Amino acid sequence: MSAGRRAYEVHHDRAVHWTRTFRSAPPFVGALLLGALALLDFVAPTGRWWAEHPMSAAGLTALVGFAAAGFFLDGWLQEREARRLKRVSTVAYRSLAQFVNDAGRHVVGPVSGADLSALGIPGAAPEDVVRFRGRLRDHGLAVEFRELSGSWSASADEVDDRLAVLLGDTGFVQDLFLAVARSRRRLQEGTALWAPVMLTSRNCADDLGRLQEVTDELELLQERLRASGLVGLVPLVDLRTVEWAHDVRAQYLTTIRCYERLRDDFARLSALPSDAVVRRRSRLPVEVPAA
Repeated sequence: MSAGRRAYEVHHDRAVHWTRTFRSAPPFVGALLLGALALLDFVAPTGRWWAEHPMSAAGLTALVGFAAAGFFLDGWLQEREARRLKRVSTVAYRSLAQFVNDAGRHVVGPVSGADLSALGIPGAAPEDVVRFRGRLRDHGLAVEFRELSGSWSASADEVDDRLAVLLGDTGFVQDLFLAVARSRRRLQEGTALWAPVMLTSRNCADDLGRLQEVTDELELLQERLRASGLVGLVPLVDLRTVEWAHDVRAQYLTTIRCYERLRDDFARLSALPSDAVVRRRSRLPVEVPAA
């Protein structure tokens, strides 16, 4: 991952954090404003100055009081909204987390050899895993997927080494392109499905927008794979180069990291009772191996 991309993600995460922190503290801000108003009698200009300028004092008092009342009202409305939407937002987060997880697993499947049909992933067929694992075996690669937890605990170097081998296989490029294209469409359908519910809350609306990050990364990976000339052309034209392979590997790692980060964030908001029993989360390091 480039330094610019990493800096963008850090900045984005901080912006989301501070936005939510500010939104969750309106009563505190209101109390702070009233406290500041009371302190004006003891700091420059002193209380005597305010007594000599009643219009200014009245105007400032009204302005601060109005702002404080607005913050108190906003806090009360947010608390009421959170209580009202708690159940439906939990259901929405669980569904969206599943959409994200399914999309990511389909992208992981051809590389790791995961048996997605055995895990009940929609759109996965038993013949797919036979083909994926047969290809891995032909290239001397082992299946790397924890079926019980549904996660792939692999380092960036391990994934990069696998891709370096598999991208030379025409069938793999075509299978990965198909998996990415289908995952992107399913994720967009899931986003549209829950949009009416999520848009009723400001924080939920922000999270709904974060799904665009994953679909954007999937779209970029899809186009990287299309540039091989092995997808959709009749006859096929092999345009693979060393630079193309490096770009695909880098984009693949970026996509998987984006998927896992959003999956983990949504899983926390989903409050699944099984989280205490099964350790599902795994993360790929952010570094992308050099060409």
